[in-house]
Amino acid sequence: MVQSQLSPHDETILFQLVEFERSLPREEQSRRFEVKIHKKVSKAPEAFIRAAASVRGIQLNIDEDCFLELAAAGYTSGGKHRASWVDGEAIVISLDVVKLMESAFKYCDEKHDFPTRLAGERLELVDSRISTVYPEVVAYLKKAYDAVRSEQPEDNWSNVAHDCQDAMRAFADAVYKPDYAFQLHEESPSSADFEKKLEQMIRVKTEGEELRGLLVKLNKYAHARRHDSGTTREEAKRCVLLTYLLVAEVYELLIQSGSAQKA
Repeated sequence: MVQSQLSPHDETILFQLVEFERSLPREEQSRRFEVKIHKKVSKAPEAFIRAAASVRGIQLNIDEDCFLELAAAGYTSGGKHRASWVDGEAIVISLDVVKLMESAFKYCDEKHDFPTRLAGERLELVDSRISTVYPEVVAYLKKAYDAVRSEQPEDNWSNVAHDCQDAMRAFADAVYKPDYAFQLHEESPSSADFEKKLEQMIRVKTEGEELRGLLVKLNKYAHARRHDSGTTREEAKRCVLLTYLLVAEVYELLIQSGSAQKA
């Protein structure tokens, strides 16, 4: 059977099933699940899913035909309605045992591996090539990267934002030229306004209105996310990733225009 592209919702459910299976002890992994769907008026159906070889289970919000669609796409087998009954305010639908096919694991791994490899490529570019040109910038970035990999006893991630900000300030100071403001007929940014320095440089050096607009927005977005990175570890990770991405994109832009130092 040829697997088809899944809707975002069905894809999310499939990923959760794969992750649940992999979280089980090896002796409880059978790739088979018993599923009951509870349908209540004006509420999204809930699926109660128990591993067939275990007492462990999970509960997921789904759409009514989710398991039929996963089976039709070739990522599961089974999942046909077996019985239904009324339980209080809910209609309970019991399904044939749902089995995860090997294609489900391959699909999940391919989808998750792409952004991981892509982020790794950007990180490698910065750490290897850019570090020889702007070592202070990469030193701050590595400090932030190491911070999000470590445990924070007080769950305070604001230091990550500070390191990312220091990296961008050092980067802006290194690549900015007062001539950029002159070419744009604008005032030169203050010494502390590293975001404006990068924006002016991007607007002068980027060929093509669409790419120019995207890079300007990336600069603004990365700057905005730095203000939110003190709350959770995931926000801190996003801050580091965006900063690495922005540094890499701006550096390559400067290389293409012949304005950057080369490693």
